[in-house]
Amino acid sequence: MKIIGVNGNPVDNGTVDKLVQCILDRFEGRETELINLRDLDIKPCKGCLACVKTNKCVQQDDWPLIENKIIEADIIVLGAPTFYGAAFGINALTHCFLERWFALRHRGIKTKIKKVIPAVVSGEGHGEIAVENLKNFFGPYHNIEVTAGVVARGKTPCYKCGFGEECPISAVVYRHGKGVTITGDMVPPLEKQAEVLEQVRQLTVNL
Repeated sequence: MKIIGVNGNPVDNGTVDKLVQCILDRFEGRETELINLRDLDIKPCKGCLACVKTNKCVQQDDWPLIENKIIEADIIVLGAPTFYGAAFGINALTHCFLERWFALRHRGIKTKIKKVIPAVVSGEGHGEIAVENLKNFFGPYHNIEVTAGVVARGKTPCYKCGFGEECPISAVVYRHGKGVTITGDMVPPLEKQAEVLEQVRQLTVNL
């Protein structure tokens, strides 16, 4: 069994990174590999249909570096943050990666994937929207089962930008009220989100 972790977080060493690795670590003794999309140049689908006869995208980028790994995987652990989560669910980097799967479904599904595990991090409680969107993508379009997934809490940029305590549209002010002082314990790190770690444990035990 081969498990591929795909990390769609553009920020190095963020909560998405840690969550994906936490899930991969639970598959001890299995063949695992981590792909960081931020290290690759993956362009969005152009809708040109040049891939219809060959199942190969004609764009010149890094997709060929990971295409066969995706095709041959048994399980994908897909990590994504929720930028504008209430509207879009997943972020653009992850979305570009998924758009390129269009080339893998002409004249029959071309992947061997049995399950996808969403590993979603949301600062404003929109993680479930992302999970549902991923179910709508993988199920109907690629005939792949999506597990319940794991949703962890992360920090919106407002906690780190330097203006989160005073900006009139700050997520920090919205969540904690006016006059707030940002402290490090407002958003616990992944290792202190006990309920999330328990979800990871239960999910991988069941698999």
